[in-house]
Amino acid sequence: MFLQFVSRNAEYYRETYGADSEQYRVSTDGYHFEPSVAAKVFDAMLKEFSGSITVRTRMQLDVNSDNIQLEGKQIKGLRLLNLASGEFEWLQAKMFCRLHLRGRPCCSVWCVLPIGERVGAGIS
Repeated sequence: MFLQFVSRNAEYYRETYGADSEQYRVSTDGYHFEPSVAAKVFDAMLKEFSGSITVRTRMQLDVNSDNIQLEGKQIKGLRLLNLASGEFEWLQAKMFCRLHLRGRPCCSVWCVLPIGERVGAGIS
């Protein structure tokens, strides 16, 4: 999936600015990119899996025992604050994965996989 992302970044610069452009050259085949380009590419990739992947943004987890539903040592649910509406929502899943954004210790991403799904299912 990462190679698809990098390849599409390169394609964006090649199609937008041309194969002989400085922008395309400094993208180093898509490994270097502007945040706005990465967001466009990533959004386009997610749309291809719109029936199987849901991305929720502006959700905040305050880590305390009231916001985490445990079964033994396994997380079964998280109570998140929807920053847009101010409402709390419970998300339940068979698996939760926490990903830290490198260099941004205050940012993290929680991946919620529906019961029966596995990491990478349907994504090449």
